Amino acid sequence: MKKWLLILCLALITVIAAVPTTGCLQLKTKLPVINSFNASPSSITTGALSILSWNVSGATNVSIDQGVGDVALTGNRGVLPGATTIYTLKAINPAGSVTSTTQVIVTGASAPVPSAGAPVIDSFTASPGTITTGNSATLSWNVSNATSVTIDNGIGAVAAAASRSVYPGASIVYTLTATNASGSFSSTAQVLVTDGSAGPQEPSPAPAPVPAPAPPFVFTVTGVTASVDPQLFSGACPKSYVCSAVITANGPGIVTYRWERSDGGSSPLQTMSFAAAGPQTVTTGWARNETGNHWVKVRTVSPNEVLSNQANFTLDCEVAANPFPTVTHVIVSTDQQIYRDPCPVSLTCAVDITIEGGHFNGGQDVTYVWERSDGGTSPVQTVHFDRAGSKRITTGWSRDTQGTHWVAVRTLTPNVKLSNKCMFGVTCGQPLEIKP
Repeated sequence: MKKWLLILCLALITVIAAVPTTGCLQLKTKLPVINSFNASPSSITTGALSILSWNVSGATNVSIDQGVGDVALTGNRGVLPGATTIYTLKAINPAGSVTSTTQVIVTGASAPVPSAGAPVIDSFTASPGTITTGNSATLSWNVSNATSVTIDNGIGAVAAAASRSVYPGASIVYTLTATNASGSFSSTAQVLVTDGSAGPQEPSPAPAPVPAPAPPFVFTVTGVTASVDPQLFSGACPKSYVCSAVITANGPGIVTYRWERSDGGSSPLQTMSFAAAGPQTVTTGWARNETGNHWVKVRTVSPNEVLSNQANFTLDCEVAANPFPTVTHVIVSTDQQIYRDPCPVSLTCAVDITIEGGHFNGGQDVTYVWERSDGGTSPVQTVHFDRAGSKRITTGWSRDTQGTHWVAVRTLTPNVKLSNKCMFGVTCGQPLEIKP
């Protein structure tokens, strides 16, 4: 039995040795993927804010130059470039690195002025200074008055103040280089790597504390309050109202907003520029000619949406005396509301027109037209009034189709007035027999 087990083991060893070491047994790490990297808006005026947004997958480290530094795989960051700037995002993993760029165009910006004096490396340390193989050390640095900061040995461009974990396989010296228009200056930090046989190492001094960078500024509308003057009015209409809104923001930027009204209308989009944090007032006019309750609101659209309170007001329009004669009543009737005769059926339609008020110097003509359910209208007709009162006018209409029909009258001068719709039914057939 032992002999057969030995033979089987030798056979398995032979098969395993024959398997090639290349192919599916070797795993190849893919390069990281930058799914998106853009700036919104991509064109701003001096002092305005642009938001960098990105999405990266498969990376162990993501950084953005121009002082932004290390970032998460997905996020956004507000920037305030003083001149047109190209931002470069770099994604790294063991397979290598990939980059992507986006540009923010700054209009109205003056040419960049070189920084005064040389760059200053306030601190550059490695903690701990001695590690065993496989462990990590933390590089920490703080640089001022530099336009770019880089660290060698594969780290590359970094923010002016940050930290980075490193895993060197052997003792190494890292060099930090800070640059501006005046030149470049360098500082070094050493990490000793042992195999653990040398015994415990003396603890390295704690690195100097690095102040946390301030969070990026995001321009925001913090409040909107609307009001109307006057809130109550009774008198001749139309009445012009003054509508006001106080918009408060947290800093410099541009606000886009619109007025909204109780009649369903809204103004075109308008803008307001803030030079600093605080409130600003905008006004608009609105003429109303209808008795009742009304309101206005203000809605900011960007940089964020905020809806104001509803500013209510009440209007009571007084009707002024009319110096001219006016048509006040137009009533249409027929001699019969149900017709049952052989078609076509002829019917008589009558209209009573009443005119009142004003001065009848020379009398007053009223022009009018008949309107019908079949879409037809009569020619314009005229009736003359010597004084205020009512007059009746009749007309005939022949129908040869069954169903429900209507007639109406619309006066045209001296004012437009539409009568009731006088409804009647037609049944084509034998005359309706009326029994005693």
